[in-house]
Amino acid sequence: MQQKIFHWLRRLSIRERLLALAFVWVILLVWLFAVLGDFGPEIRHFKRTGQNLAAQERKLAQAEQAQLDYEHAITDIEPERTLNASQLFGKIDAMARDNALQDFVINRAPTESSELFNFYRVRLNIDRASLPDLMAFDEKLKAESPYLTLTGFTLRAIPKDPRTLDATFEIASFQLKSEALQSSN
Repeated sequence: MQQKIFHWLRRLSIRERLLALAFVWVILLVWLFAVLGDFGPEIRHFKRTGQNLAAQERKLAQAEQAQLDYEHAITDIEPERTLNASQLFGKIDAMARDNALQDFVINRAPTESSELFNFYRVRLNIDRASLPDLMAFDEKLKAESPYLTLTGFTLRAIPKDPRTLDATFEIASFQLKSEALQSSN
């Protein structure tokens, strides 16, 4: 078989030999790219797995520091002052009424949970308020930190009376889960 191939190649001119060689190389390259294309997803998956593993190793390396930070933070928090969703709603309502804000609406946002905390958010829309009233309300919110946190604020002047403002406060609170309290003791 080999002799027949060599004999056939000897009969070809140099130009024909180069064209046959180029044809063989093209076929080999097409086949190689097809094989490598099949391995592409596996190679990407392998790289992604390596990146995920590196990220997990970084998190594990920080676990001890995170535990120390958590234990330090939990000592500064009074669990009885943390608020659940209904307490947050009631507290914001009471603060708005105490601050003489008359035209307001409180909307609840969904609860977010983690292993240690439940996070609650409300949106307080205040219509037709004066700037001093809004500033006083903001100061009351700051006094409740870290148990109440202002996460967003928008202010709009009313075109008919620029001294009157519409405001939206986005307020968040958290509640320690009972498992977190038990693990810290």
